[in-house]
Order: sequence, then C-alpha cells, then structure tokens
Amino acid sequence: MKFSEAGEPVDPSDLASAQAQLGRTLPGGLATFYATINGGVPSVCCFDYCNFEYKIIHEFLSLPEAIQAYKTGVDKKALAQDLFPFAIDEGGNYLCLGRDDEVFYCVHDIWDEQLDAAENQARARTLIAPSFSSFIDDLVTSDEAGLE
Repeated sequence: MKFSEAGEPVDPSDLASAQAQLGRTLPGGLATFYATINGGVPSVCCFDYCNFEYKIIHEFLSLPEAIQAYKTGVDKKALAQDLFPFAIDEGGNYLCLGRDDEVFYCVHDIWDEQLDAAENQARARTLIAPSFSSFIDDLVTSDEAGLE
C-alpha cells in the first residue's frame, strides 16, 4: 500500500519516548508503521465496518497527531484510556488500537447525556479487526468496496 502526504519515519528513540509519555507500549504492527510511514493518506482506504458496510479512511495520523488526539480525547472523556487513535474517517471518527492490538471504530456522534462517560465510550466503539496487521491486510480500494 502506498501513502501520500506521509510524514518522516519515527526514530526508535522518539518512539520509545512517545510510548513512555503515553504510559503504554504500542503493539508491533503500529510501531512498525510509525517507524516506516508515520501517517498519510492511503491508496487503499476502505474498511468493512459492519458486514460489507464500508467506510473510507481519510488519513492515518502521524505519531504526534495521534498522541494529541489521544490526550484530547481522554481529557474530554470522549475516548477511553485503553484506545489509541491512529486514523480518522471522512466524518472525523477515530480508528483506534486497543491494548491487545485489536482495532476499533469509534464514532463520536452518539453521545447520550443520560449515560456516564464509560457507558458512552463503550457504546461508541465497534471491534472491526483482531489486530492492526489484519486490519491493514483487509483494506480494499474504493472500487472494490463499491464506493466509486
């Protein structure tokens, strides 16, 4: 897969520093991604959200963008601490990596004032892949997804 507007690869010491700052280790697939590509717009950009309902990835976040999105989301209680955003769709919803390398699609337009933050965070996430690597492997073009 090719990326346009990709950032400079992240140096291993910068990755280690970022992980220390976050208080978590990024799973191998995502760490490798940042060490080689570091964000950008993918040429293969569609993922299966729910039984062939495809969504389009707008961009993969660079490591600094992802860290900022994580901190902002957690501070606002819109994002659970166990999720790390690595990409956004066309509507600004996050694709996030869980602590065990699973990938979740997290929507932000379903907040219910009757629920607490943890309940809203749980409602907002949908498991879409068992790992970052399988998520990447399962991406399809917009033609293959029937979106063009």
